[in-house]
Amino acid sequence: MSTLKRLFFLAAAWVLLILGAGWVWSTHDQTEYAELLDHYNLSEQAVTVSTKADLTLPQAAAKLAKSKLTNLQVQFRTSGGRVYMYGNGHYGTLPLDSGQWFSDADFQSPLPVTVVGADHEKQLTTGSHQQYLKQAGQYLPVLGVVSSPRSQRLNRAIFLNASGAGPAAPRLDDVKVYADGENIQKQKGQLARLLGGKAANYQYRQHLGGTDWWQTSGLTTVWCVVLGLFAVLIAWIAQWFVKNTLPAELKSPQRQRALRGLWVRLCGYSALLTVAGTIAANWWFYLTDRPRFVIFAAALWVIATGTLYGLLMRKHGKRRDRHDITRGL
Repeated sequence: MSTLKRLFFLAAAWVLLILGAGWVWSTHDQTEYAELLDHYNLSEQAVTVSTKADLTLPQAAAKLAKSKLTNLQVQFRTSGGRVYMYGNGHYGTLPLDSGQWFSDADFQSPLPVTVVGADHEKQLTTGSHQQYLKQAGQYLPVLGVVSSPRSQRLNRAIFLNASGAGPAAPRLDDVKVYADGENIQKQKGQLARLLGGKAANYQYRQHLGGTDWWQTSGLTTVWCVVLGLFAVLIAWIAQWFVKNTLPAELKSPQRQRALRGLWVRLCGYSALLTVAGTIAANWWFYLTDRPRFVIFAAALWVIATGTLYGLLMRKHGKRRDRHDITRGL
């Protein structure tokens, strides 16, 4: 095999490795996003509030609206996938198939509105260019429809504004209360006092079962180890190529300088290929946490170049020992 073909083989193998890393982290991000949807957009920082306060949901929403709490969402959940919502500021939204999510004004309005999961779309009634969901003899205006092929739990949900729940809705001591937001850990004490209860961290993994960690992180860990081993394999192939490139008659000091020079050049080439592969993966794959992928790609480069240096110096050391023994004889 010619030198050019060998270089092309190594370059192609390395770029494919970086693209493989992009695929792994893209799959991981999508799994994490699906898990987030199963939790109705609650993150691992979310809290639960245990309360026995005898308040209606509109009264609870009114107290939250008068507070200084911002950039948070509060979910009052009942059985059957019904979620009464309060929100303020920026806290993220769920994937919409049509329409829109609640506005801050909806969360302070006494008029009931709803956002439904895709499974309820066939049950909607349309009139005057507006869709309605019939619930307990009442027609509720539908703001939008949320949908996800990766979360059937989300597709079955019905979200309503807590401020428009009315007197017939469950009271605060009959629902499960969850809250999340950018500063929820700092706000949870005030939130608990407003709702007359105690706040605790949300048992995120426990909520969906014991296999949840393996589905979200276990497979990614295995794939990362496999990619690391492939990086080591490419380094081994590279050192074999470098070893066979140098003339056999080179003496030990010259050989050492030549090996280090070639290692530096390979480090530079592989760094450029890593950047190119990272750019291609960011363009090609769906990635929500791009810095995490970039850090992992850089780690693969460190593993490969570090392994290559160790292998080159080890091989050189053995050759030098044999040369010194021959001279001694």
